[in-house]
Amino acid sequence: MHNGIIENFQQLKDELVAEGRRFDSDTDTEVVAQLLTSMLERQMTPEEAMGKAMGRLRGAFALVALFSGRHDILLGARRGSSLAVGYGDGAMYVGTDALALAPFTKRVSYLEDDDWVVLRADGCKVYQGHKEVAREIRQSGISGAMIGKGNHRHFMLKEIYEQPAVIGDTLHTYLDPATRAVSLPALPFDWNKVTRLTMTACGTACFAGQVAKYWFEKLARLPVEVEVASEFRYREPPLPEGGVCIAISQSARRLIP
Repeated sequence: MHNGIIENFQQLKDELVAEGRRFDSDTDTEVVAQLLTSMLERQMTPEEAMGKAMGRLRGAFALVALFSGRHDILLGARRGSSLAVGYGDGAMYVGTDALALAPFTKRVSYLEDDDWVVLRADGCKVYQGHKEVAREIRQSGISGAMIGKGNHRHFMLKEIYEQPAVIGDTLHTYLDPATRAVSLPALPFDWNKVTRLTMTACGTACFAGQVAKYWFEKLARLPVEVEVASEFRYREPPLPEGGVCIAISQSARRLIP
């Protein structure tokens, strides 16, 4: 399982193809699997392979690997992307954050950049390079009920029905219902002097930015560009002086200027 981007995947793929390895896809995810397999075929253990692979991979990613013949362990690794370990009763869990682990456990520790972890049913060991390290176990206040689907068939439908409440909560932050006065936070720039607006987001948040583009251009007569965040980071487009960038968070529920 892989979340994020392996920046040097093409270099690694070329090396692995030169070794005689055959790829079934063009994804950077398969490069990780092929790299680990190549190391296993050189008689490394899964733990040794993950430790060595972390020295070869570049980018921002979170990984979880299950090895054929070694179903007693799970290996996880992170750099840039979030990865958390959950401590259950006779079981261990790994996920992106406490929300993902909430249905199973409230005892969570967060891995730090360049950590990799070996999970077994009775515990785990965390490493940086070849050195074992300790990570604090925290008690999460998030419960599984907070992220349940309720009576909805799936989470997307749940979020659609939540939109009025979410919009209301957002407006309530800035609108006094008694006086109908709007109080916006102070900004370090003057909207009247902004030359161009750039929005960056991924997935459905990016779609929200594309809708907002029409509003800004029609109502404020302000030129807007919408960029996919995963590409914007590496493309380094020219940004005009006096411009403003808005990063839209997951589920498009918060705007960060």
